[in-house]
Amino acid sequence: MSDSFQDVYAKYLQHHDYGIYGYPLRMPEPMSTLPENYQDFGLQIGDVGVVDREGQFNVLFNICKRDDNAVNVHGVPDNFQPVEQAAVKSNDKAIRSDAIYSHGIKRNVESANDYEFESSAPAGAILILPQPVTSTTLISLGEFREVATQQALNWYEFAKKFYNDRHLDRSLYLITGFYKTTSWSLASFKRPTSDQGRILARKGASDSNEYQLKSTFPIDCRSHSGDNINQTVFITGFTISVKSWLPGPVVLQLPGSETLWSILVCLFKAWLNRFRGSSHGHKQPTAMIVEDNPTLSQPFHPSDIINGFLLSKNPSAKVAITHDDQWMEMMKEGLTHEDFLQTDHLRAYLDGYNVDSERENAVVFLRSKTDGTTSSVSPTVDLSDPSSEPESSDSLPSDLEVPPTPTPELEISCPITSESEVSTPPPPSLDDACTVITRTDPFS
Repeated sequence: MSDSFQDVYAKYLQHHDYGIYGYPLRMPEPMSTLPENYQDFGLQIGDVGVVDREGQFNVLFNICKRDDNAVNVHGVPDNFQPVEQAAVKSNDKAIRSDAIYSHGIKRNVESANDYEFESSAPAGAILILPQPVTSTTLISLGEFREVATQQALNWYEFAKKFYNDRHLDRSLYLITGFYKTTSWSLASFKRPTSDQGRILARKGASDSNEYQLKSTFPIDCRSHSGDNINQTVFITGFTISVKSWLPGPVVLQLPGSETLWSILVCLFKAWLNRFRGSSHGHKQPTAMIVEDNPTLSQPFHPSDIINGFLLSKNPSAKVAITHDDQWMEMMKEGLTHEDFLQTDHLRAYLDGYNVDSERENAVVFLRSKTDGTTSSVSPTVDLSDPSSEPESSDSLPSDLEVPPTPTPELEISCPITSESEVSTPPPPSLDDACTVITRTDPFS
């Protein structure tokens, strides 16, 4: 599966020399389906939603708003109770007007109106900020974490109904902070070669806040210029991962001579047997391979890797929760997105943390280094046993499954022409999963 545009942009803009601000969004603009007054301000603290493959945050509801608030027009989860937003800290110039770019990209001396970049890296990302960026961050995270711990399963059920997806395979995200501006231009690329190339960013003739991007190799580029401070370029918050509702795959191996009709009959029987088996509390032997549609896979996020680790170490847990502050701290110490996909590197950075658990709701999460703990992050917590306590261990499970880094080339959405073009993003969507049936060749 090839990286999505958001995968490439987020992976490479997370790690740069200018500080780590949070999770980058390739589509900073508010969703067009949100109430108009909400669009004027953009994302808010307390928003719960998902980041789609195009890089837009899809708001489901806001935990700080009443159920009859306009932003909660689609309803709220069961047992919903609005949370009073605690104190926040703000900075009108959290990021100065400048360009942010990933390692491997070199910035040449620019003229008064233009930027010029060179790169021989196989992948990278650039964010140009014509105006300063403001930030707003929740000071205390404790109450939000507690609410997420208690309500995670209700939120997930609500999301499944909202997207009409019984096996939603995405983490939910609770926003606790954001960085906003009025205007931006961005680009990302992934290519099979490491030849030297250039990216030029020229100020528009009619709008000095919008840069037109051209390059000597294929790039994905977007830009926006406006007056409202509602463009969210970075977010911080809790990533909430729930163990998959989808049972283990059913494998249906079919001989090459089978007709389409017989395949459909076998498929129906396999699902019927599975349904009966699950209804009676036992499994039926079946044979069908079920694979997720690649478009369903959520964009790369470091917290998803950490949550997967926590869930693998705590089999009784149903939910894992990680805040962006934790992986950001790791990256400041030198961790890269590649390290998250290597168990030995990840373990080295997780050794300074401990695992906390909330047994009633079967939730696990990291306790920060600032709590004064020094034990390893690899204890197993039996959430079904109220007498169990974390046991420190230095071993990492050998069967921890970490997805490999995808390598296919990024599709081109901003072709190089004589004049700059800005790609128009498709509307956010969550596609249905597909079923893949494999046919076996009896003569092989």
